[in-house]
Amino acid sequence: MAIPRTLLSCLLAFVSLLVPGSALAEFSLGAGASVETSPYKNYPAQWMPLPIVSYEGDYAYIRGMSAGIKAVDLEFLEVSAYAAYNNMSFQHHESSDQQLRLLKDRDASIIGGIGTRLKTPAGMFHLAAAVDLMNNSNGLTGEAGYVYSFDFGTVELLPAAGVHWSNANYTTYYYGVSSKEAQTSGLDSYKAKQSFSPYIGLTLNVTLNENWEIFLQGEVTQLDRQIKDSPMVGSSRTNAASTGIVFTF
Repeated sequence: MAIPRTLLSCLLAFVSLLVPGSALAEFSLGAGASVETSPYKNYPAQWMPLPIVSYEGDYAYIRGMSAGIKAVDLEFLEVSAYAAYNNMSFQHHESSDQQLRLLKDRDASIIGGIGTRLKTPAGMFHLAAAVDLMNNSNGLTGEAGYVYSFDFGTVELLPAAGVHWSNANYTTYYYGVSSKEAQTSGLDSYKAKQSFSPYIGLTLNVTLNENWEIFLQGEVTQLDRQIKDSPMVGSSRTNAASTGIVFTF
């Protein structure tokens, strides 16, 4: 998963630097690691290296797995067109469940859409909607969330809350079981509807000096019933954590 994200980030960073009049406001590089539990039955947690590329310019940005072009960039409002690497996937050979090992893989994808950030004294509200650009799921995904910053000098705490949304095509692609798969595996066939999965998160940023910063981030997502009812799923929630160190130029 790290390889396509790194390639996408580097490519978009280079393109954004070529945008006329785009001054380099902030550019950061770093490294870390992340782990995320899987909702699938008898499926291992996914560990991965985390190369970090962050760029904030007048007309473009890179933030983690996403990169975008800003259509509106005001002090309180940002609207952008973006692309992002969606690492959601299922590889049948990684599950120790004998029935799940007979299912087809569900691939990770690149999504693209529109994102909005509203910055207020009470915190930042964000909203995004995207389509699967690789047509793996032919689905739509979205997110609505809120983040607040508690600044204690060299330490910053950012609690967050929101909801992940996906339409029926997306939810069925990753959690559905076709009639053919049901016959092969012995699982019940399953077709999902749209899903809404709320989440809470917390990020800790610690500034070491003018250039170096370390971070620790965690998120817990409560899965929608449309996901939990899938015969592929063995958990009602997922947990994710990441940590790393970043150098800002």
